[in-house]
Amino acid sequence: MPFSLRTVGTSLAWLAACLLAAPMGLRAALPETPQFRRMGVEQGLPSSRINGLAQDRAGYLWIATDDGVARYDGVGMRVWRHNPGIVGGMPDNLVNALHIDADDQVWLAFSTGGLGRIDARRREVRPLGESEAGALARAEVWAMAEDSDRTLWFGSFGEGLFRRDPGGRFEALGAVPVGASATARKDIIALALTSDGSLWIGTGGGLARHVEGRLEPVAAAEFEGQAVMHLDAEPDGSLWIATRTALWRRSPEGRIEPSPWQQALAGIRVRGVQRDGRGGRWVHTARGLFYDGGQGLRRFLGPEASEGDYQQMLVDRQGGLWFGDAEYGLVRLSGYWRSFASLRREGDPRAALSMRQATAFAADGRGGEHRAG
Repeated sequence: MPFSLRTVGTSLAWLAACLLAAPMGLRAALPETPQFRRMGVEQGLPSSRINGLAQDRAGYLWIATDDGVARYDGVGMRVWRHNPGIVGGMPDNLVNALHIDADDQVWLAFSTGGLGRIDARRREVRPLGESEAGALARAEVWAMAEDSDRTLWFGSFGEGLFRRDPGGRFEALGAVPVGASATARKDIIALALTSDGSLWIGTGGGLARHVEGRLEPVAAAEFEGQAVMHLDAEPDGSLWIATRTALWRRSPEGRIEPSPWQQALAGIRVRGVQRDGRGGRWVHTARGLFYDGGQGLRRFLGPEASEGDYQQMLVDRQGGLWFGDAEYGLVRLSGYWRSFASLRREGDPRAALSMRQATAFAADGRGGEHRAG
């Protein structure tokens, strides 16, 4: 039977249901407290630096790291690494990026250049040779994306843009034009597809897009000469654009505007913005995690949320949240996190305890709660 990450959150879902059954006044009085779970090399990760996250058709979580690629089944890790004794195997352990395509194949981009592929049988990594992929076989790929007609796009740092059509044929498109002067750039850092079918391309010196079969520059003063580091598309067609110094939003109508959290994120490098499937947005940054559930940006206490350089984020099909740190491994948060509150002696006064240890709790029938210790 295929594994699903649903099993990881079963007990949390049961506890959430219990809390939801509590009196409304009691629940409303307590602030939600996310319970982060950190996973590192002690739990089987080949490295604590996470470079990519993806979920396959069977529900497994795939993790690209600086020392191989891991597949997590909710209990343990299976790891693929370079083995000098295997001819034609995984050529390098440092995996820059990964992508799982519509055929459930896992694509790996290596720091030494080129790509590898693990087919749906999950037996081995097969590197792509020049006879199949041409110049892409030696390019340093930093970003991958797949559009609705199953064309795969590869953004490389130094060789420009490549694509693979649904029939398996590779094509090198090379440099992309950016900015008002349509400067040719081959240093592609980020890719994203919006709902209208446009492919957005972030480079070391501006923004471009591929639309209706052609490449065109995006002439916007906000990105002129700027390195576009991260791109995240939303279902309504809007696009989050992160440079080294600021976060911007492009509306579906084409307006470029600063993010609504400009002041709160001043001086913080943003790595990405994603919806969590329950109406909120997470902003993962070089200085921890931020959350906006519709009432402004929040930052949670606790080392998992307030520390770390979270370059990667994934929302799995069960609503679980996964964050990939550049130093300390993987952090998981249940999709039911808003159903929990943590009571402490310090912190938010709505959840403060006056005693060192609480030994009994009871609801009073009027939405209140009594605690004894």
